Amino acid sequence: MNNKLDITSMPAQCSKIAQGECNCDNVIDVTDFEPWRKGYRKETSTLKCDYNKDGNVTLSDFNIWRIGYF
Repeated sequence: MNNKLDITSMPAQCSKIAQGECNCDNVIDVTDFEPWRKGYRKETSTLKCDYNKDGNVTLSDFNIWRIGYF
């Protein structure tokens, strides 16, 4: 099963996912941190917060979120 998020099939409001938006509310904020944290700690199998599309939720993805947030 491929858990990787296919952003080509996401609604238009998810256009900021590559900049650190994980929950598709069109805002990069602290509510995007929790799904990243769960993915990073392997508490969930989804890769929706794999912003750089390398197949893993890593600190590199956190840095993408951090830059988008600040």
